[in-house]
Amino acid sequence: MAKRKTRKLLPFGEYVFFSLVLEQLSAKLLKQFLSKSGSRNIKHVILCNFLARSIVSIRGIIQLWEINDFHDCWILLRCMLDRLFHLKFLKREDSYKLFEKWSFKKKYEYMLLLKQQENDPTILSSDFFNVIEEEKERYRDVVKENPKWKRPNIKDFTKEIGLNLLYHQGYDYASGMVHPLATDGQEDLLYLLKMHRAVRSADNRIVLHNALLTELLLFQQVLDDSDFNWNKRVYSLLSKLLDFVGTGDYGQKQEITNNLNELDNVVLCKKID
Repeated sequence: MAKRKTRKLLPFGEYVFFSLVLEQLSAKLLKQFLSKSGSRNIKHVILCNFLARSIVSIRGIIQLWEINDFHDCWILLRCMLDRLFHLKFLKREDSYKLFEKWSFKKKYEYMLLLKQQENDPTILSSDFFNVIEEEKERYRDVVKENPKWKRPNIKDFTKEIGLNLLYHQGYDYASGMVHPLATDGQEDLLYLLKMHRAVRSADNRIVLHNALLTELLLFQQVLDDSDFNWNKRVYSLLSKLLDFVGTGDYGQKQEITNNLNELDNVVLCKKID
């Protein structure tokens, strides 16, 4: 019987390096992305928003991992996977504009309900509700349109597109940490009391590993869904990052850093003719 291969996990510092490269790459990419597409391209705005949110989620995962809050690391990973699956769904249905209007309507109504239930004006300042006044006219127009968009059933959708492994081993597993269970806080209790488990616990670096792999998938999705041709150097760097996280070849770090710096003052994307 063949021996099951184990996933190679890297030292924590290497995951930090990986995340910083992705953050710097995204900053370079998003700057050109937005300047060439403008704010009227709804699809591009959504792609940029999702990429930016995922990068900040990675930063959050790194910081939470450093304080031994592994539980919330998984919750943030679930959020990243949710956005990846939503991007794939939006592309398949070509429903970016409908999703944007539906999102606007939902957010406005959340704020409106909160304002209506406000009892103590000191809890939330009036500035918090400025968006209601600023967007009142658009809200009336959107309500007339009555945008009907529905979130995908993640379990069914991922099965349809062949990503059920990501669902079961990432999204579904992490979903069990969103809602309270009797065992919640067990690891935290041992950590706070400086006690050690009798049974060896799992290697918590796995959530860092999975989060960064998810970020690569999301990065690739954003590039593929856009209306641009991207510089081959971007794809080359993403490929090297994938090799790095898979092999832990530290000799690649300097090459990755050099390749990242070479993207300064380089045209990263061009509109498809």
